[in-house]
Amino acid sequence: MHFTAIVLTAVAICVPAASAAATCWKTSKCSPCESANSMYSFATSYCNNYHNPGFAKHGVASASSTGGWSSQTSCTNAFQGIISQCFGKNNGGVFDAEAHMTVSFCNCEIAKEAETAGEIEA
Repeated sequence: MHFTAIVLTAVAICVPAASAAATCWKTSKCSPCESANSMYSFATSYCNNYHNPGFAKHGVASASSTGGWSSQTSCTNAFQGIISQCFGKNNGGVFDAEAHMTVSFCNCEIAKEAETAGEIEA
């Protein structure tokens, strides 16, 4: 009985983070862009400072986050969610959960500039 309660609690905690989705930008076909492997590496290094990651560049890619993340895992999951849902189809995307994150895979837009220019899909 206690084991079932623990499992259900763990699932309930994970569902909100897993159900959040990235919103991909309208723009696509920009180049050059970082590879998927490079972006996953960027996610790991970017989220080392998960309390206040701010703005960072990685090759031609960039990321920006406003607000802090509660853990390195939540920051990394948001970043990887943008990669898994948008990479190869769009130039980047955003993720809103406990904080706001914008990621650009390519050099056509910088994460901060694309968001303010209204490049986000509705």
